[in-house]
Amino acid sequence: MRLLLILFALLFSTLPLQPAQAAVTTPNEAALAERQPAKRSFKEKLAMKWLAKKAKKAQKKTKDTRPVNKLALAGFICALLIPLMPFLFFVSAITLCILALKELKDNPGKERGRGLAIAGLTISGLLLVAFIVISIIALFAIFTATFTSAAFASFLALSLII
Repeated sequence: MRLLLILFALLFSTLPLQPAQAAVTTPNEAALAERQPAKRSFKEKLAMKWLAKKAKKAQKKTKDTRPVNKLALAGFICALLIPLMPFLFFVSAITLCILALKELKDNPGKERGRGLAIAGLTISGLLLVAFIVISIIALFAIFTATFTSAAFASFLALSLII
């Protein structure tokens, strides 16, 4: 398909769509003709725009072959594992994602994975906020007398934390 597009572009760029003009005889006219680019007809302009659009689409479809940053991937996985072991994975996910973003910023274009690192930081932040809110609610439930028994309140608070 790309070869066909290239051949199509070469065809429109080399074939004149207007009748050939007589050869230029005077040196001044020859110099003037060399300086001015050839004017393109409407068909040629339309074909070039069409080819440019097709080339952009073809570039977007090409697969990115750069390797994924390992720190970004590890940070994202740790962020997904936070509900299993919160205290261990909070620190590791945030640390790995920040290091991955710094490494990707220092070496642009070498690796991909910026989205994974940002997603890991976002998930970690949201889960950290949720964990803090649940802990505050649990502590409030333990230390207030809003429930009928203290045993039920402590059970509820512990179940929310875990």
